[in-house]
Amino acid sequence: MRHLVLTGLAVTTAGMVAPSAALAQAAPSPADQLCTAAAGMGPEAPAYPTDQALIATADAVEADLAQLRARGDASSASPAALNVALVGGQVPAPLALARYCAAAGELMRLSAGGSQRQAQTFLLAAYRLAKDSGDPLASRAAYRLALVGVSEPGADGTRGASGGRRRGTGP
Repeated sequence: MRHLVLTGLAVTTAGMVAPSAALAQAAPSPADQLCTAAAGMGPEAPAYPTDQALIATADAVEADLAQLRARGDASSASPAALNVALVGGQVPAPLALARYCAAAGELMRLSAGGSQRQAQTFLLAAYRLAKDSGDPLASRAAYRLALVGVSEPGADGTRGASGGRRRGTGP
């Protein structure tokens, strides 16, 4: 009897782990591959998007976000808008990639389907790629990166977090 209970527990546990393992192995999005330093942009990557595809996708995302902001509904922006075909064999130009990462970061910052961590990662990549170009994109990426930082709740015990010690409250 005891063996049956343990076996049932093992089957139940395996059933709970299998779906999460499948989710963990899901293919990363193009934005994750292109705008995350640890993924995708090494010489071993099999394909890249063309500069034109990156710029066109970035422009389309920025235009969609502008329309959604005007309606007051930027949270409905879909991360699927970031899909770009990985077809070229050449690493994209830094500024084209920066434009794409900046648009991806802004979409992740505003979209209900995005995350602030992704927004921070993508916008930091955009800033780093554009900072030496003299393009105003670097300033825009830095501004948006600051907006991500302001929107995140502080962790307890960190400077600026609510609920932490305040001046004059004792040791």
